Amino acid sequence: MVNTAFANPITVTVLDQYGNAVGSGHTVTFAPPGSGASASFAGGLTYTTDALGQVVVNTGAADAVTANTVAGTYSVGVSVSGGSNPTGTLSLTNLPDVPDSITISGGGQSTVVNTAFANPITVTVLDQYGNAVGSGYTVTFDPPPGSGASANFPGGPFTTNASGQVSVTPTANTVAGTYTVNVSVSGGSDPTGTFSLTNLPGAPNSITISGGGQSTVVNTAFGGSITVTVLDQYGNPVGSGYTVTFAPPGSGASANFPGGPFTTNASGQVSVTPTANTVAGTSHYPAGPSARFF
Repeated sequence: MVNTAFANPITVTVLDQYGNAVGSGHTVTFAPPGSGASASFAGGLTYTTDALGQVVVNTGAADAVTANTVAGTYSVGVSVSGGSNPTGTLSLTNLPDVPDSITISGGGQSTVVNTAFANPITVTVLDQYGNAVGSGYTVTFDPPPGSGASANFPGGPFTTNASGQVSVTPTANTVAGTYTVNVSVSGGSDPTGTFSLTNLPGAPNSITISGGGQSTVVNTAFGGSITVTVLDQYGNPVGSGYTVTFAPPGSGASANFPGGPFTTNASGQVSVTPTANTVAGTSHYPAGPSARFF
């Protein structure tokens, strides 16, 4: 594991051309990588063979070989001075530590209600030195419960792959809005994190109208505004940019709707205060394709 000593001794045996151990007095030098995954040699990098033609390191604290803080597999060069100056390599692997933190990519997305988000949410679990922890750790997504905006995360439970990652593509529920999803990991310090998602409303499907049923003296403005709220199929206000048309009667009692054309605001609404024409009476006013008010 990173930042710990390797468990077993490392032995280098120096041989002559016939496979005989050369005996004592030959210098063996270790050359670990200068960057990335590597190791330190507490007894130094240069040793002398014993009577068996061997150098043995990592036998205790005095000559411990200790992984640095970078996870990965690497080669340590080994060279001998004398004779043909033979060389070789030693392979070592620094394993990551236990979970300590997480990074999250894919947050901040938006999609229409009841559809999958375009990109996966990827959680990478890191140890205290910033190494991906590897496979087998459980990652839990905790979207908001209840009746508000939220998302479903299909396919769980989720465990990290060899890269210390979990990727999943959530699906928005039928409620529009922005919300926070909590993420937690079991193991190590049980790290946590959050990200946001936004469920956008769908296309216009119906409208509600408030402010109908008013009366006023001819040729004066009505006392309150008429507010039209445009809703998607799940009852969410559709948001801005949709055109709402008022169609008062062309003759008889009617009203003028100043300020058009009208487009919905961020709340999916249009509000306007009409003015009665000069003919007394009760009129019906279609507003959009699917509703009337009196």
